[in-house]
Amino acid sequence: TSLILIVWILYILNCKYFIFKYLLSIVFAKLPCLQLHDQSRYFDKN
Repeated sequence: TSLILIVWILYILNCKYFIFKYLLSIVFAKLPCLQLHDQSRYFDKN
């Protein structure tokens, strides 16, 4: 039964990590980091 418990905990942690990564991607999409990346491409053209 301990093995099942470990697998269950890992499954929950994996789900939380997935949700955390998903939220981070949303946050980073709204941060100016990506806009700075666009500006660097703009400067490369000039």
